[in-house]
Amino acid sequence: MPWESGQKQTHQENNRDPGALFARSPGDGVARVKRETTQPPAKYASLIREEDSPGRLGTSGGMPYLAHSAHLQLIGLWVGCVGWILTAVALGLVQWRVWHVLDVTVITSGVAWVGIWRTCFHSRVLLTSDSQDMFCQAMGLLDSFAPPEIPTAQVLMMLALVVGLGGNASAVYGLRCVYFGLEERQPIRIAFSLAGALSVLAGGCSLLPLSWNLNSVVANHSISFPARFHMPDAPVRQEAGAGIGVGITASLLLIGSGLMFLSYRFPATASPKVSPSPDLSSIGTSDFQGCLAVSLQSRDNPAFESEESMQDSGSNAHPVS
Repeated sequence: MPWESGQKQTHQENNRDPGALFARSPGDGVARVKRETTQPPAKYASLIREEDSPGRLGTSGGMPYLAHSAHLQLIGLWVGCVGWILTAVALGLVQWRVWHVLDVTVITSGVAWVGIWRTCFHSRVLLTSDSQDMFCQAMGLLDSFAPPEIPTAQVLMMLALVVGLGGNASAVYGLRCVYFGLEERQPIRIAFSLAGALSVLAGGCSLLPLSWNLNSVVANHSISFPARFHMPDAPVRQEAGAGIGVGITASLLLIGSGLMFLSYRFPATASPKVSPSPDLSSIGTSDFQGCLAVSLQSRDNPAFESEESMQDSGSNAHPVS
């Protein structure tokens, strides 16, 4: 009868050897799955890269960590910026030479200041406005009465300002390459070498005219000013003003910062900045194999087999009303 044949078939399926249900899994299925899982899953294939050359990001060698090697150069940048600012200040100061005069008829205070761009002094005679307190006259680059150290200072101080700015800019680029990471060493070496050379050159350009003017002050050299300047033919005595002092300080700072840039050396051994990139293929394979093992273990569970057998018997049994 149909009902008896269905019951016999269900009974045979229930008495079947549990290992026979998965006879092909340990041999063919698992072996086939293992062969498939030796290659990384497709979803990870686009993320896996070939092994790079040493020194590149994500390799076993890693990118060298150079930030700890540029502390002195960072200090040099700060020193160079301060030196550059002081150079600009010295360029604009009028107190390069301080003249002391006896005639106070025009120069009321008895003190006149001679810079590289103008001369100034206090006067109550030449100034008609109550709001004005200082009388100044400008000096140009082509003025014939100016001694050679003054036009030389005008040119070289401007050149020092431009060259010093270039040195600091090159140092900023070099520090950027160091702190933000760069695989090649040559740009870092060139940047610091250029920064050092420009900074030393800027310090030398400003130190030369400053020393020259200082020597003229020490020797008490006079300047034959035209009548419109209302300056005496020669001072009683003269002394170096704040402009020369600030300028010499700025020159020394620029030279010192340049030497700091030139002293940069790459570390002998550099620790990797980034740890090696994870092997995504092994991650994907292990996850898939773990899921497969759990699935096979669950199928070996007798409770799972009995439940599956009951489902099969319920689907194959057709009781006759």
